[in-house]
Amino acid sequence: MKLLFDENLSPDLVGLVRDEYPDSTHVRDVGLRGASDRRIWEHARANDFVIVSKDEDFRQRSLLEGAPPKVVWLQVGNAGTAPIAGLLREQAPRLRRFEGDEESAFLIVSLVRRAVQRLAAKLRRRVRLRRPVSPPPLARLKPAAGSFSGLLGGEPPRERGMIQAP
Repeated sequence: MKLLFDENLSPDLVGLVRDEYPDSTHVRDVGLRGASDRRIWEHARANDFVIVSKDEDFRQRSLLEGAPPKVVWLQVGNAGTAPIAGLLREQAPRLRRFEGDEESAFLIVSLVRRAVQRLAAKLRRRVRLRRPVSPPPLARLKPAAGSFSGLLGGEPPRERGMIQAP
């Protein structure tokens, strides 16, 4: 899979993802620095590149004209080069499926989606690792000294702390 990185992405991405996308390049490296989107589109089409961009213009062009070339639209906000490279490496299987799908012309790759997926996985792991813990019955709880003593009734415990079990 050959990626053509748009001007709004760092040229350093080429080296950072070379292991996953060895024939990729940046528009700067093929003499298209400052070129129109139309010219970049035509270069990608003629040389079998997938355009990778944060630019909405390529997203819109892809929706209007279809493939080739295919477009990977990055929703990464102001993320730095290293997180973007990590995202592209992590999403390599998905990008390869996208490249092989003849009907797809446009793919959104998002750091937000990635963060939500990681958080969900982390929460699932936590739930699996913890054994269920039942809270003590409310009758066993004693109020701490101070303003809480009247809420649950009874005398405040002698040790310091918010709530203590007997």
